[in-house]
Formats: sequence, C-alpha cells, structure tokens
Amino acid sequence: MSAPVVTAWMRQDGSDVRRLGEELGSLATTLDRSERELATTLGSAATALGWEGTMTGRADAASVPTGSLTGRFADACRAAGAALRTLAATMSWRGPAVVQLLAEQEALLADPPRMTVRDDLGGEVRVVDHVARTRLLDDLHSRLREHSDALAQKDRACRDALAHVVEDLGRLVPPGTSPGFLRSLAPPGAYGLFQDTGVVDTDAEEALARRIRPGTPAQDVRRLIAEVPVGRLDEFLARHPHVAAVLAEDWDHATGEDPLLDALLEAVGPPGEHGPQVSSVGAVRRAWLQLTAEERARLRLLYPTLVGSTDGIAIEDRVLANRALVRHALLRELAVEHRLNSGPTTAELTRQEAARYEDATGSALGAFGHWLARQFLASDAGLFVHDAPGVDPDRELAESRARIDLYRSLLLDAPPAPRLGDTSGIPAHLRLLLVFDPRGDGRYAEWHGRVDAPNVGILVPGTYSEMASIQDYSTEAARIARDHAATTATVSWLGTDLPSSIVSDASRRSFSESGGTHLLRFVEGLGLAPERDVSLVGHSAGGAVVGYADVLGVDVDRVLHVASAGTGLGLSAGLDYRSTTWDGDAREVVRYTQTAPGDPIAVSQDSGWLTDGTPLGHGWGHEDTFADWVVLDTGRTEDGQQIAGGTQAHTQVFSPGSTAWDNVVGVITGGQVTPYDPEWHWWHGRRSPYHDSAYPGTPTVEVP
Repeated sequence: MSAPVVTAWMRQDGSDVRRLGEELGSLATTLDRSERELATTLGSAATALGWEGTMTGRADAASVPTGSLTGRFADACRAAGAALRTLAATMSWRGPAVVQLLAEQEALLADPPRMTVRDDLGGEVRVVDHVARTRLLDDLHSRLREHSDALAQKDRACRDALAHVVEDLGRLVPPGTSPGFLRSLAPPGAYGLFQDTGVVDTDAEEALARRIRPGTPAQDVRRLIAEVPVGRLDEFLARHPHVAAVLAEDWDHATGEDPLLDALLEAVGPPGEHGPQVSSVGAVRRAWLQLTAEERARLRLLYPTLVGSTDGIAIEDRVLANRALVRHALLRELAVEHRLNSGPTTAELTRQEAARYEDATGSALGAFGHWLARQFLASDAGLFVHDAPGVDPDRELAESRARIDLYRSLLLDAPPAPRLGDTSGIPAHLRLLLVFDPRGDGRYAEWHGRVDAPNVGILVPGTYSEMASIQDYSTEAARIARDHAATTATVSWLGTDLPSSIVSDASRRSFSESGGTHLLRFVEGLGLAPERDVSLVGHSAGGAVVGYADVLGVDVDRVLHVASAGTGLGLSAGLDYRSTTWDGDAREVVRYTQTAPGDPIAVSQDSGWLTDGTPLGHGWGHEDTFADWVVLDTGRTEDGQQIAGGTQAHTQVFSPGSTAWDNVVGVITGGQVTPYDPEWHWWHGRRSPYHDSAYPGTPTVEVP
C-alpha cells in the first residue's frame, strides 16, 4: 500500500484556525449589536420627537438599509467563523494523531523488525523481516490515510464555504454604489469594519480610484495601485471596473516595468513563429514555483492577460486571472449587445445597401441594375461578400448574446462536471478556465472534472468554432467527465484560431501548424504525471491540429481523429511519426480514427495531391487507410439510424448515445470501442455492416 499524501497543515492541532474562527464569530456579534443599537436609536428618536403614524414608520424604514447591510455582513462573518471552527475541531485531534503516526513510521523505518535466519555456514544472523515490515507499514499507512482523507474532506468543505462567503461579501456593495451614500447609511463603527475587511474603500483607496480615468495607460495604473496591499487588491479591482478594465485590455507586456514581470518574461523567452517556444514551458513552471504566494497573487492581479494563458503557470492562478478577464469581457459584451439591439436589423440594412447600389448602377444598367442590386444584397452571397462588422446585425446580435450567455455561465454557474473527490485544493465552485482571450474569434480552454483524474481527454473542435459557438461543444466534453467523475477529466480546447470558412480558410495549412504548436505547448504546460493516460480528440479541422501536434511529438497516450480533415503533415501514403516526445522521451501512441460513410470531409482526406492553398483539402492524406491505425465504425445514432451521408454525418459523430460518441468516450476513459469490420460487396466494395438495420452490431474491444 502506497503512503498517503500528508501535507504540513495536516500535522497542526488547528489552534490558529480556531482562533480566527472565534474572532469572526465575535465580529458577527459586534455587528448584531450595532444593528440593534441603530434600530433602537432611531426608534427612540422618533418617540422623543413626538413622531406618530407615518412619521414613525419612516423612521423605522430608515433603519432598514443599514440594518440589512450590517446584518448580511454579520451573517457572512458568522458563516466563515463556523466553517473555520468546524475544520479546527477536526484538526484538534486528527492533527496530533497524524504526528504520532508519522513518528511511528519514522521509527519503524529506522529500526525495522528483524528475524533470525541461518547463513550458508549454518550460523545464525539477524536480518530485516520484510514481510513484517511491510505489514506494519501498510497498517500505519491505512491509519494515516483515514486521517488525511478526513482532513482533506473537511478542508474542501471549509474552502467551499469560505468561497461562498467571499462572493456574498462582494455582493454587499453593488458596483457604482457611492461611498458617501454607503457611509451615510452605516454607523461609524460598522463602516470602519467594512473598510478594515475590504468590503468598501479606505479613504486612500477612494482617492486613488478617482485619480484613474478610462484611457489611463496600464503601466501608470499599475504604478498607482502599487500602494494597495495585495490582500485588498482583488476587492479593490472588483469595486472599480474602470480600473480593472485597463489591466484586462493590456495584452502587450515589456520588460523594465516590474522585476517580477521581467523574470517571468525571461522564462517565457522570445516568441517563435507560432508563439513562445515549447521549451520555455518548463522554465515558466520553475520560475512560477519560486515565487511566494503574495508575489503570484500580485502578478495575477496586475497582469491577468499574461498569467491567464501562459502555459506552465499553476492552474489555480490561471483560473483566477481568467475569471477577472471574463468579468470585464461580460461588461464589454453587454455594451456591444445594447448597441446592436438599438441599431438596424439585417433586413433594414439590406434595404439601405440596395438603395445605395441602385443609385450607383441605375445610370448604367437602368431598371435591370436596380433589380440586380436588390437581388444580390438580399442573398446569402451578398452578405458573404460583405461579411464585415455591421453588415449582418442579426447574426452579430445572436453571436453577442451567445457570448454573454457563456460569460455569465463561467462566472455564475457551477462547474458542469463536479470535481467529486478532487484533491487539488482549488475551490469546487470555480470553473477551471485555463485559456481566455475574447479578441477576434476568441480563445478558450476549460478543464472539466477532477484535476487529479487518472484519465484526461483533450477535445479540439473544428471549422467555424469560435467563442460564440463553443458552449455547446464544451457541454458535451463536460458530459464525459460528469458521467465518469471518479476516473476521467476532459478539456474543451479552443486555444487557437480555427478556419471560419471551408472554401477560403480550411485549406490553409497555417491553421493546423499554429494550432498544433499551441496545443503541444498547452499539454506540456499542464504538467501531467507520466502514469496518467492522456488522449487527444480532434474533430474536423481540429483533427488536423491534433495531427500536427502528434507529428511534433506531443506527450500523450492515445489520439483519436473524428471525421478529421487530415493527420498533420505531408504524405498521403502515411506519416512517419516520431517515437519520442518533442523533448526526447520515449512515447507509445495508439492512434484511432473514425469517419462516417458519405461524410463530405472525405474530399479533404483524399486530396493528398492538392497543394497548399488550393480550394479543397489539406494535402495530408486520408488516415482511415493507414495500416497502423485502429479504424473505428461510426455505427448508428441513438435512435438506431446509421450515421451516413451528407453534412449531418459530419456532426452526428459527436452526438451522445451514438456508436461514434461511445468510441470517443471509450478512447478517453480507456474503456471499449467498436472497430470497423467491413463487409465486402461486389458492387459497393468495402462498407460498414451498419447499413443493414437488422445488423446486431460489431462486438466492442478493449482500449489498450
């Protein structure tokens, strides 16, 4: 039995935690007293002044805003104190028990049990009794694990409770509330408590916020807020969105401003053709681990755009940085939605454009020119040619609302795949957003499920994928982690630009080259232990991204191409994948592929003779013909219909309940998949037996 993980805090008796919990409880009592005194004072004043009837009612009402605010703050302090005292109660006896067991383990290892045996000459010698030693160690580890698991469970519960308290405190003072108005509501003692705990600005912070105007350079903002303690900075930025906005829109970072930033940028190194070099990920990880908790928090708050998406930085720090970016993106997107909703519709804009074209063409073509302009501008082709912001407001409005829904979900909704039993220490209510960049089509990556899951599947979507459309895809990725919560986590990864058009974009190899490099760096940045099984799943153009990362030597165990546009680079006859990772470690990758019969993506898969930039295909070959690949059958949909023919077959391979979907799940979880076992027909050649509705189904096989 392996030794359990026992961290330093598990050896403590919880006295410090208990003391803090008691202080919070005392603070709650003080606030309760202030609330009662306020109500009594106002009531006494009303009586003394001889107010009656309506006037007395107004005096009572005057006490409600402050009483409500003070009472809610007291409730938050009471809840936090109770959570800490509960944890302390568990630590009070389990901590000393852990210390005692560790001492017994140390003594056992120093002086293991021995037994007497005879040597080759018949004499007696004393040797270690390994059987007894192992039995005693297993018993110690079992008792240690009982305590460590119980402590970890109480710790997670305490963290979750405190996280909810922090959110409740943040909602006490809505953004935009005048400090003067709030000060007028609260009694002096209560308002001082609010300032001390970071619920409202101190006088210095209030003055500082007034000095920062929209448009102030980010470097100047960071210089000004350097005087705010790190422990108060997060709340300060939440109270002043205009200050946070400057930091959230600063994507260009240069050395010379901050020694901590300089050290991090040095670790990242100079960018290559497709971003930072993969070799820099390890340097970033080492540099980040050398920082103190306060230094990490400072960098995260002051440089959220850098910390949020830099591979090699710890997951929790990236998550918190990206959460700040989402808050700002939501505010910006709400303004965009308001503008679009107040403007002309697509039909109204089309009529305006048609009139303009009629004026331009009328003199030359007469009535026919007018008719031609109206027909063209009203067609999809007309909108496609003029596919620019402001040309199709209806589409832009729908996309804006989709982004708003996503951002709100990321901030307010619970994770779609609960992290049951997770030992990472990251608060369970946080969405684990590892990449977030709202510029352009957007970049996004979210981890679903346990951070310590033994199986990890990274799913890459295909053509047309962008921030406005990623939520449905992400929901399906999270479904796998939710349905296999004990063993599997997934990542929905849109960490690169993907083609926005089959004709003009999908044939460009640059998308997969850039995307594959970003994906390789992302996987390396996760720092997954060698004993964990990691799978890459690429759909459509996402398959070409996965394939390129595979060619570069991404450190994974399994690769699945789902209706993939190609396999990475070069030869339609097959690819010579390297047997080592990008940095020279040995690797063994099992590669799977599935494409539904009649899927039009076959044009791209089979077009190895086409050159880069031609209207069709990547020139990377049809992986379903490679001898060393495991070809899977896409089978049937959940309702029993074969997945075959047309563009619907291209999307049905990702429909839950289908054979193809079960294959995706099987590869990621290390379960079972359905192999392609074609039948031969003299007319049709090789084809899937699933064309026959009476076919019972191909037996599944285990994933190695």
